Amino acid sequence: MNPTAPWDVVALFAMIGGLLFSNPALTQIMAPYAAIFFAALIGVMWALSRRPEDRAPGHRRRGAVFVCKIIGAAMIASLPLAIWLAPKVGITQDRWLVAPIAFMIGAVGEDWKPFLIWCRDFILPWKSGTPET
Repeated sequence: MNPTAPWDVVALFAMIGGLLFSNPALTQIMAPYAAIFFAALIGVMWALSRRPEDRAPGHRRRGAVFVCKIIGAAMIASLPLAIWLAPKVGITQDRWLVAPIAFMIGAVGEDWKPFLIWCRDFILPWKSGTPET
């Protein structure tokens, strides 16, 4: 066994893809996006549960559109955010951040404004050196 083999979520999906597909190059391309898809899907279930329940006809369709929209945003934004964030937090491989970022994007859903306000209120006191306890 290779002791330097990565053991992260993307590697897990690469291993599963290797069992399903015979093309290793295709598996290496698909594995990060499979991890992003499933992490965002798990996260978006929390965001979907926070939405007010619609009683009007078509509420399932609106929920499905919401899920597709958030998973699409996670597919587009997770990998670039992981590549950008990895050196800033001192992680050498950005693969470790792909699934948590996709989960966060899914879990936040459409509530970005309150989330960013919370981040600002949480981070700025720490940057100024006077954290509130």
